Amino acid sequence: MTPICHNLIHSNFILHRTIFIFSYKIQIGMSNVEIEFCIESLPAAKAAEEYKVNRVEVCSDLAADGLSPSNELIKECREVFSGDIYAMIRPRPGNFCYSSKEVETMQKQINNFAKCGIDGVVFGLLDSERKINLNSCVKLIKDAKTSGLGITFHRAFDVCKDPMTSMETLYDLGFDRILTSGQENTAIEGLELLKELVQTSNKRIDIMAGSGVNPASTQILIDSGVQALHFSVHNKELPQSAPNYILRDKIEGVLNQIR
Repeated sequence: MTPICHNLIHSNFILHRTIFIFSYKIQIGMSNVEIEFCIESLPAAKAAEEYKVNRVEVCSDLAADGLSPSNELIKECREVFSGDIYAMIRPRPGNFCYSSKEVETMQKQINNFAKCGIDGVVFGLLDSERKINLNSCVKLIKDAKTSGLGITFHRAFDVCKDPMTSMETLYDLGFDRILTSGQENTAIEGLELLKELVQTSNKRIDIMAGSGVNPASTQILIDSGVQALHFSVHNKELPQSAPNYILRDKIEGVLNQIR
């Protein structure tokens, strides 16, 4: 652990892996991969339960790449989904450099969402040099760990200046996983970096591939060694009441390759 990370963390609390987060595992030969649905609605949570996936990331406004959801949506999802629920902590669209006031808002969201029965939170904070914002991350991590929550660093990672150094920093801080497309538009385009992250992390922190995960890319991504796949499951062009709102062909096309 680097000295700066050690001082930031241990001055307040001990982070390293004292919380065991239960998660179903989908067996693939001799290895495991987790499936996480990215959702913004109750029908999507019901689909996650129907297909028995490991985890959902609950957001609002996926058209803006996902913002913090409401307490009400989290509670509704908790009623129908028995797997892990992770809540997005992102108070606004745009970049990942947050003011001190915005960080306080994010802390409040973590504490509020913890009361709604979530299992973890998802966030990412950078500084003006596109490095991990250590001070702000530590504040959110402390609140999350105090509530017994797991933590995922989201695709802010994909605009980090130095991905390998950033991965080591996130491991030192106590993150459980990194959601990334390998710093490209899609995970397939970022495949080489994904492989490098998997190899270098050596299972110390999970690498979860996101963006462009579909039936055509699933096996390629699995072969890269990533520990999890993350994808949305709804048709953004349709209302939630529409019969084809849930993309069942996509879901089943992915799951059929790994189950």
